[in-house]
Amino acid sequence: MIGCLVVSLAVSGGVRGTGRVQLVKVVVLFAVMAGAAFLVLDRFGWNPDRLLGAAAAGSGLGDAFLGPGVQYGSGPMAVANRFGQLVTVALAVCCLPHVTMRVLGAPGGRATRTAMRWAVGQLIAISALLLVVGLGAAAVLGGPALSGADPTGSISLLLVTQALSPGGLLVSAVFSAVFLTALTTVADVTLAAAASVARDLLPRRPRPGTERVPHQDRHARWAAAAVGAVTVGLSLPAAGWNLLVLSTLAMTLAASALAPVLVYTFLWRGFTRRGLLWSVYGASALTFALLAVSPLFSGSPSAAFPGLDFHATALVNPGLVTIPAGFALGWLGSVLDRGSGAACGYADLAAAVTSDAPVR
Repeated sequence: MIGCLVVSLAVSGGVRGTGRVQLVKVVVLFAVMAGAAFLVLDRFGWNPDRLLGAAAAGSGLGDAFLGPGVQYGSGPMAVANRFGQLVTVALAVCCLPHVTMRVLGAPGGRATRTAMRWAVGQLIAISALLLVVGLGAAAVLGGPALSGADPTGSISLLLVTQALSPGGLLVSAVFSAVFLTALTTVADVTLAAAASVARDLLPRRPRPGTERVPHQDRHARWAAAAVGAVTVGLSLPAAGWNLLVLSTLAMTLAASALAPVLVYTFLWRGFTRRGLLWSVYGASALTFALLAVSPLFSGSPSAAFPGLDFHATALVNPGLVTIPAGFALGWLGSVLDRGSGAACGYADLAAAVTSDAPVR
């Protein structure tokens, strides 16, 4: 039912409709997170030292809880996983398909920069509130209780709000915020995929007698319905997977396959179509291969297939390997594809970005 609702929003609302729902989501999410952070800080007398000390004690890890990368343990592989996560998240947040779709859909360069400033400001504010709520969850409930309820930590927000506000009003608001966030995010991803299908795969010339109907818009709506149906079908067998598996896959793909394309497109005159294809397909294949043999897919209780063990590496965040590979493949493919006229396309794009002309 949720999948059908997501597809309906993508097909009927389009970019404008989902954008309005996004605005509502931001307001609800910010209000819920601010309310939860207020209750956490009030619980500890608005004293950050008390909150940090209680979180460290409740986590069961002591002072190590306040250090970076404690979830990865120690050793060289832990360092690689930690830095891989930092680099992947930093690049992926800016390059996710639904994010770039919104940014590139702005009417001009000035509007794009304004939208990015608002987006970064909201991200910083919500991340700060989430940090406070996360510390409150460890301090109020304790690490063993959180792990016992859900080893992945996905429901920590719900558990801590239920403990701080037993009446249920805040818990209901959290459910609403989580639902709106999932609804708008998946709808935007569906629209981004549908736009690619309609632009690149479907015919662009309208059939006789349909010239009055915007055929590309009609194709995009049909593509959104088809992509949404396939996505809902694929989500059913993956419903019991650890969300960390899916989020790591999405983030690594965005950082490894899309970030090199965007960077080269805007900053390198010699970037060509062959370089784009090599970067996208090569980095994507490498990402799937490394994640398939990682502990995220097998060999651990929280893996996608906990009953099997075919992992061959302890690298959980392969971004340190796949991101340089994506850039290298894009460079190599472009170097081997000289004489394609890429400089002219770069000049047109640079002129549009630095002015108020629409980015196409």
